[in-house]
Amino acid sequence: MAGSRSNLFTTAYRELDSILHKEKNLPVDDEEKLTLKVIEKVEHKRNCFIHDAFRLARDLLLARGYKKMWDVIIDVWVEMLCFSAGRCRGYLHAKSLGSGVEYLSHVWLLLAHAGMETFPEMLQRRQLFHLPTEEPEDEREDGVIGPSDSQGSKNPHNLKEEGGHGVAPTDTSQGAESRKEKQDQHVAPSAPQGDIVVPPATE
Repeated sequence: MAGSRSNLFTTAYRELDSILHKEKNLPVDDEEKLTLKVIEKVEHKRNCFIHDAFRLARDLLLARGYKKMWDVIIDVWVEMLCFSAGRCRGYLHAKSLGSGVEYLSHVWLLLAHAGMETFPEMLQRRQLFHLPTEEPEDEREDGVIGPSDSQGSKNPHNLKEEGGHGVAPTDTSQGAESRKEKQDQHVAPSAPQGDIVVPPATE
């Protein structure tokens, strides 16, 4: 099954082989006796895959009633199917279509149709570049574009109150005044002008 461990059967087989390889005269033809023999060996063995499976089966059999046991099994299987389907990307499901439709692909399609975000899609969403959603400052809500930067900004300190309304000087006059001030600074001071006295002409 795509998205799940592919070595579950191999792991279980190796553990059973290590447990029963020294046993002689195993009741291979009798499944019940063989099962009891395996339980006897793994019941007190910790950190073992077969031991965990034994505990799970025992707890299910000791559950409150037959219906309760199947409710737990159904809930676990649905959770495992959704988890396995969410771990696979779409191209893996499409690749498996060449060898036949897999049941897990139907679960993945149902999750995508319901709008549930899968694990790979969540990782991909974190890597996306998010553009700012705020509107530019020079664009008003009514769609009229405000003055650009080339026109300059109004300084409230330069406003002159006339009849209670502030009037700002135009950019042209501001530019002319600034240029005139710069020219005045670079011009050398002229000599003081005095009265010129012309002597009367003599004959």
